[in-house]
Amino acid sequence: MYLGPWKVNPEDYSIQHGQQRCELEPLLFKLLLYFVEHPRQILSRQQLIDAVWQQSYVDDNAINRAISELRKVLQHQDLPQSPIKTHHRKGYSLQLDVSTSLSQQSPVSATSLAKPASAATVRKSASIAKHWWWGVGLLLMLVTSLALWQANSNKAEDRSPQPAGIERSELTISQQQKVTWYQGVESRPLLSPDNSLLAFNHTQPDGSIRTIVRSLLNPLSLQDLVLEREHTIISLQSWQPGSRQLLTMELGNQDGSCFYRLYQLERYPDYEVRTLSACKGVVFGVAQLSKNGKTLYYTESANGPFTPASLMAKQLESGNRRVLLSAPESSLGASVLALSRSGDRLAYLYYNDESIPHLYLYDPDTREHQLLYRFNFSLLLLDLSWSLDDRYLVVPANDALVYVDVHTKEMQLKLLPDSTRIGELSLYSDHQAYTSPLSISNNQHNFQIVKISLDGDRSDVEVTPLLHAAGNTMAIALDPTQTERAVFSADFTGSWQLWLQNKDGLHQLTELSDSTSPITDLAWSPNGRMIAFSQAGNLYVLDIQQQHLRQKSEQGNVGRPVWKADSSGLYLVKVQQSGEYVWSYDLFSAQWQQKSHLPATHPVVDATGQLHYHRAGQLVRYVDGGRQDSTVLAADEGSQWFPVMRFQQDAIYRFNIMGTLARTSPGNPEQTQIWDIPYQIVQLQPDPHSENMVYLTVYRPAEQSIKFIQWQ
Repeated sequence: MYLGPWKVNPEDYSIQHGQQRCELEPLLFKLLLYFVEHPRQILSRQQLIDAVWQQSYVDDNAINRAISELRKVLQHQDLPQSPIKTHHRKGYSLQLDVSTSLSQQSPVSATSLAKPASAATVRKSASIAKHWWWGVGLLLMLVTSLALWQANSNKAEDRSPQPAGIERSELTISQQQKVTWYQGVESRPLLSPDNSLLAFNHTQPDGSIRTIVRSLLNPLSLQDLVLEREHTIISLQSWQPGSRQLLTMELGNQDGSCFYRLYQLERYPDYEVRTLSACKGVVFGVAQLSKNGKTLYYTESANGPFTPASLMAKQLESGNRRVLLSAPESSLGASVLALSRSGDRLAYLYYNDESIPHLYLYDPDTREHQLLYRFNFSLLLLDLSWSLDDRYLVVPANDALVYVDVHTKEMQLKLLPDSTRIGELSLYSDHQAYTSPLSISNNQHNFQIVKISLDGDRSDVEVTPLLHAAGNTMAIALDPTQTERAVFSADFTGSWQLWLQNKDGLHQLTELSDSTSPITDLAWSPNGRMIAFSQAGNLYVLDIQQQHLRQKSEQGNVGRPVWKADSSGLYLVKVQQSGEYVWSYDLFSAQWQQKSHLPATHPVVDATGQLHYHRAGQLVRYVDGGRQDSTVLAADEGSQWFPVMRFQQDAIYRFNIMGTLARTSPGNPEQTQIWDIPYQIVQLQPDPHSENMVYLTVYRPAEQSIKFIQWQ
């Protein structure tokens, strides 16, 4: 397609003339195509808003900037006048001819007219008020809470652990190209069963989320269908087998509502939506609707988000619910689900107390569970697909594709080239797929520490970055004996170090020999002398006075250190075969002692030195590590709190995945102050010297696109 002297390339949102090439932002390209569909026709501002911005209200300045930028892009020395003309109080018109070849172009004329092409039918989309990205946000919480400090999972440059005794092969990528060019992050590609529609999530640079459905039958049209609802987070789940009906989970970020909804897209871009069932809230996993539309398969956490999940089935007509597989005491439990293309079998991943993924097959007719494969490494697997013939289950594992034969239970490991990473996959054919890396790279500068000043009488906050240097800043600890003195972990140059910030500026404290793994946990001793941290699952203690660093463990299975009140030792979490447990470490005798006899995680110490820990979304006060331990704060399913709470004097701080920070009194949980934070929160550290100051590690997703790949 040619526009004046320009050749228009919809496949990469670019225009070119000879060696001159310009790639447009998606919004500008969408605006350009709308003008192309209506050459030399006056288009009003409202027409542009309805067709291009697809929002109920757009600021006039935004339209003016877009028109101005598009004019500059289209300007060419062969054009005697502006390519876009302004008609006072009427609108704008494109002053270029459109043709399918350069030879068909007529001389530029301000008086020639062309018949307008019909615009694609689009549906207006309401804007959302809360900025949040479902895919990365949820993944990030799980990674940081379950596996971020484990040794093998943290090395970005290492290949994933490879099981022994299986068939291995190297894949050759014959084609790899971007198919989306929106600024921000695109994730969770979902291809409809008939390969006609591609759905994916999109996070814009300002943090707002959109769910997009694109037709693959008309590649020249950029009139994508945007699914969004005011004050609601829409999470893509799955396509119903054999249909063009898209299942979503939708969370109200103000009222805490949660529903599974079905979008009927047979007449795309028109659609109908209906509510299938209420849900309890955020879980790690995807729901599936049976082929006959009568049964909903999903995962559910009984004690709130980020706690072990059970595999559930609900008969939609009767409302009856069944527990197909109970949750373990710790770890993830049931996670990713995938119905076969025929719809007669359900595959799912299940993480037991060892945090080891197991691949199961469930037969709805016989109600039998069959173990297909037990992975021998701890790795967070994000997706699961069936091959076109329902013979294999395909699991993307970052740098490899895992194929499991559902008949023989044999496994094939197909290694990807070094330049290719896959976290999510939707098969187009046996050798083609739409993919997303969905990775949290330590080299992408995604993490930042910010200081939050709270107003006890108002709901607004003041946000200040810890520092403006480029790079990652991850964990922070505040000196309990001096104000304005903090230590934090950072990756400024591709390796992780500890830095001290005080009135004199920044000072590097130490750099480890293995500095590729992030330092994710920091704790400053109450006497102000020592700093403890964990890296790659090992414990380190740095004596600031003597400037001496000592490694205290070598098994790669401990993390989340918290100092005892007398600075004599630490409480930590240790990963064992039956789950995670709280242990203590004595600094002088170097002795370890198990404190909790039931699975527990995230130890914390209150102002009096009393040990607490977290279990199944609850904050528990330690007495004997067993039955006498008492619950301080119960799990709160409706508010979706992340199960990490921090003490600050007589208050408890906690946060949820929607960017909400709360302060609660243990003695009076009904009196809770809540603030909205415009970030995705990863970690929380209250300031021991100020009741209205907290430090947050926040996440800013890097650019990420959906890709189409083909392999041999």
